Amino acid sequence: MVEQTIDRYSRHRLSDAEREQLYQEGVEWYRRYAMSEQPLPPNRAAFQQEWDRYCDEVLTPNPAADYLMKVIEGRAVPDMSKSPYLPVASYLKPAARLALPTTPMRMALAPPLRLTIYGGLPPQVRKRFGIRWNLADETAYRALGRAVPLAWPFIPTSWRWHPGSHAGWRRERGRLPRNW
Repeated sequence: MVEQTIDRYSRHRLSDAEREQLYQEGVEWYRRYAMSEQPLPPNRAAFQQEWDRYCDEVLTPNPAADYLMKVIEGRAVPDMSKSPYLPVASYLKPAARLALPTTPMRMALAPPLRLTIYGGLPPQVRKRFGIRWNLADETAYRALGRAVPLAWPFIPTSWRWHPGSHAGWRRERGRLPRNW
């Protein structure tokens, strides 16, 4: 997922070596949590083969996916304002808790949510699940992918990072990262 986010929304293009490094760092997390490494492919290239096979042959529509697709296709996103996990800076939570329950705000958030969720899926998964995706969707998704890295430096750092990330940066470096 990190790799896909970088591919979609960063101006930096990952090299094969960086992709391998990200994969191996993910394997390290398996070790740290004492999870079995047996099902893990040995390297990034083998992982990609298994990922493609899984997307092409294994993933199938099911009740959970059907439910999520119904939510994604809805006219408005669900009201998540009361969630304790609302990923908003603490000083923005009062405004978010006022705005998110409103129907106009939830309706305004639905199209970009659909675009980013479905756009992030591999094309073969969209096809297997019968997700409608056309040239206009792809064009809008690619435009979003170009706009995010251009706008990113102008967004206050406090809005770009989850509060837990802020705490980690400050703890480790004494400051937030610049223009990331």
